[in-house]
Amino acid sequence: MTAFSGAKWNSPNCGKCLQITGPQATVYLTVIDQCGDAPAGYDAHFDVSSDALIELFGSTTAGVGDVEWSYASSNNLCKGNLG
Repeated sequence: MTAFSGAKWNSPNCGKCLQITGPQATVYLTVIDQCGDAPAGYDAHFDVSSDALIELFGSTTAGVGDVEWSYASSNNLCKGNLG
């Protein structure tokens, strides 16, 4: 599950599945909350769990990193969706 800068109060993006790809892996996360705006020069910002950071980057030490992202179909690959 993730917080996403593209989700605001009562947003239609809540519950959507996102495909997020980092240098180590691709994860599928369900949008459950809003977070801060994207930094200058970026189109999105995500707050993810430490487990997702480890999958994406191999560790949590950086705390931040560049990823590619897109909307994905909601299915059982999307963590947080019941299927």
